[in-house]
Amino acid sequence: MASSSVIEVRGVVKSYSGQLALAGVDFEVEPGEVHALVGENGSGKSTLIKTIAGFQDPDSYDYAAIDNEPFRLGSVEDAADRGLRFIHQNLGLLPNMSSVENCAISRGFHTARGYRIRWAQERRRVYDLLLDFGVDIDPDVPVVQLRPAERTAVAIVRALQDWQHGVKLLVLDEPTASLPTPEVRRLFQVIRQITSRGIGVVYVSHRLDEVFDIADRVTVLRDGRRVGDWPITELNHTSMVSHMIGRAAELTFAAPPPVSRKVVLDVHALCSNDVSDLSFTVAAGQIVGFAGILGSGREAVAPLLAGALPSHSGYVTVGEVILTNPSPRDAICAGIALVPADRGSQGLIADFSVTENMTLADLSRLTRRTRIDAAAERHEVAEWITSLGIKTRSPNQSVATLSGGNQQKVVLAKWLRTSPKVLLLDEPAHGVDIGAKSAIYSLIAERLKDGLAVVMCSTESEDLAHLCDRVIVMSEGRIGTVLEREQISADRITREVLRTARTPTTMEICSDQRTVPIEVDLE
Repeated sequence: MASSSVIEVRGVVKSYSGQLALAGVDFEVEPGEVHALVGENGSGKSTLIKTIAGFQDPDSYDYAAIDNEPFRLGSVEDAADRGLRFIHQNLGLLPNMSSVENCAISRGFHTARGYRIRWAQERRRVYDLLLDFGVDIDPDVPVVQLRPAERTAVAIVRALQDWQHGVKLLVLDEPTASLPTPEVRRLFQVIRQITSRGIGVVYVSHRLDEVFDIADRVTVLRDGRRVGDWPITELNHTSMVSHMIGRAAELTFAAPPPVSRKVVLDVHALCSNDVSDLSFTVAAGQIVGFAGILGSGREAVAPLLAGALPSHSGYVTVGEVILTNPSPRDAICAGIALVPADRGSQGLIADFSVTENMTLADLSRLTRRTRIDAAAERHEVAEWITSLGIKTRSPNQSVATLSGGNQQKVVLAKWLRTSPKVLLLDEPAHGVDIGAKSAIYSLIAERLKDGLAVVMCSTESEDLAHLCDRVIVMSEGRIGTVLEREQISADRITREVLRTARTPTTMEICSDQRTVPIEVDLE
């Protein structure tokens, strides 16, 4: 079964509690190619990747080889020793450790006499690696304190740091979920330099535009089965989506006319460590979007309004309620609900079931004489599972075992069932496929008819253009450009974001009044 493939697996089978996740899947990657792996949430993409990485044992498989040499699926050690590197959807970082410590997990520390760690050398090495990716952060800060895009950068640096020592395959599972356009382009530069050295790259993403930009070949999974693989030149957006979901589909969002011009959310001169003089309003039935690169202040807007970040001055008015430096409880009581960018640590309790996570934010309607009405809870949860199309074996299933997109739907249901006045969506498309997006956005459209006000912070220019009545582009912690409905397009948003970033292909470090462009160099 000779092949020129970097990796080749045949007939992989994996099931969970009797439910088939992979049904005899074949997959192979050629040297120096970017091979995209696409499919709806729950199609088996992450299961296949985790099986190859050794984090999960397959039930069975027919054949597995790296460079034509037999390879044992289900072995973390064998995968690492044979040159496979992975960035998983949850990044796989240890949250309470620093960037330096996380990078040392896979390669160890440089030590001096007496096995003393050369901390200064390690800090400089990791700092320089991060800076090459355009991220200027303190490498000693625990990664739990970093923003989502910064954590993604740490995971990428950890995977790429020893690329020259026998790395054969790099697997990127949703690597750009929290990255704005300039950082995505920078990542693509790195990927192309990696493939130019014969290293294969597996690229897993729901962002189909990115797949067409970076992939050479595409494999589609649906319901745990391989639909087929094609050169990217033989596909277009419509055909790829059709292969993914088994029918033609487009992202639909029927925005209702504004319910009224009544202002529901009024933000006045809000200041924090990340933003200055933030002022804007959102009316009933309106969606206002925020765009911007990492560090522009865009990523701080939703947590700030939800009370997850402290403010120094200014205030927020929701209806008739005025909030000054609110706590999360104050914000919730005023009618503000946050769907956070990091659902794993901020939106869900991993050990809880789908039902427990979905109803946790408001148990009052389900409580009868200090006890939860289990029948009423089951009925309500079943309705949300149906309306959002959540794929779960049971409402009692642990939420941690769901795919990323289905977890996102649980978070959305958790907050929509509280009937908020203001819904904050922070990276709502993170790990969500086109079918799930359509269902989520249609549900939001229904709530807009009831007077819901929505603030959407996203790195997805297409989604912002599709949904928003107004888009605010942040720059250096302040409002830069404001685009009204007739001015909004995905290209216009991207241009404004790039303009505030000063250049689309290089990041810049300013020091002592000098501007120094930082280019990617893997030599």
